[in-house]
Amino acid sequence: MTDIVLDAADLTAAPVARDRVLGRLWRHRSGRVGLVLLAVYLIVAVFGPLMVLWSPSSDVAYQNLFQALKGPSAQHLLGTDQLGRDEMVRLILGARYTLLIGVGAVALGLVVGVPLGAVSGFYRGWIDLVVQRIVDIVLAFPNFLLALALVAVLGPGLRNVIIAVSLASFPRFVRLVRASVLSVRERPFAEAARAVGVSRAGVLWRYVVPNCMAPVFVQVPLEVGSAILTAAGLGFLGLGVQQPTPEWGAMLGQAQNYIFSQSYLVTFPGLCILGAILAFNLLGDGLRDVFDPRVRAVVRRPKRQAT
Repeated sequence: MTDIVLDAADLTAAPVARDRVLGRLWRHRSGRVGLVLLAVYLIVAVFGPLMVLWSPSSDVAYQNLFQALKGPSAQHLLGTDQLGRDEMVRLILGARYTLLIGVGAVALGLVVGVPLGAVSGFYRGWIDLVVQRIVDIVLAFPNFLLALALVAVLGPGLRNVIIAVSLASFPRFVRLVRASVLSVRERPFAEAARAVGVSRAGVLWRYVVPNCMAPVFVQVPLEVGSAILTAAGLGFLGLGVQQPTPEWGAMLGQAQNYIFSQSYLVTFPGLCILGAILAFNLLGDGLRDVFDPRVRAVVRRPKRQAT
């Protein structure tokens, strides 16, 4: 998967008022579709366990081998898996784990990447040199291979998957924030703050960093989609969230032997992963246009009347 890194200089040129971002995002077609899809996934993740009376993944008592590999029917709308567990119930329960991995990994990457990028770009010198060499080493490895190696060392499991995916994603936040800080630190308001006696640390965290967050907000949804895809790949290989937890990537891995005979076992988890990644990518596309002053100028430009 190709990594997407935004141009920080474009997005920091003219910040958008916070109370107007959501309205502009809703008027943006891609952003509106992304918001609706994401809202559906969040509702399922939060209230999904309340929609079912039991969890067929939590106890072997809910496995019914007599109902194994039954196709979609009135009793089981999306069919049953090889252990007789309801596929729709497992997909509903799996939404929570998939979103938790994606959001948790990106949140951890933000906690590490934003401070490192801010300090690196503001203080420069040997700090910048050390941080950028560490980032170069991490970026030398493909994201999935790095996450795969880290999970192999740490062991499978929900917590280790989040750590592995976050360590594979934080360098992009470092580079993005550093590029923004290099531009913002030379602006008049930062020079004025230094002139009135504000410490360098105060200038950085009170004035520079808040004005560098627009490109970060745009990059976050794109990184969440990438994290979901990486986690699904780990689950497919059996190195992600372990059974009986109903994670969508692990469900794909278990169903690979039935791809031709019971294709619904592969189709529905794959569509769920596709929809989640599409929602975050559309949201990121909408935020990109909302925060880009050049796009806003084109949108506001009045149409010429025909002569």
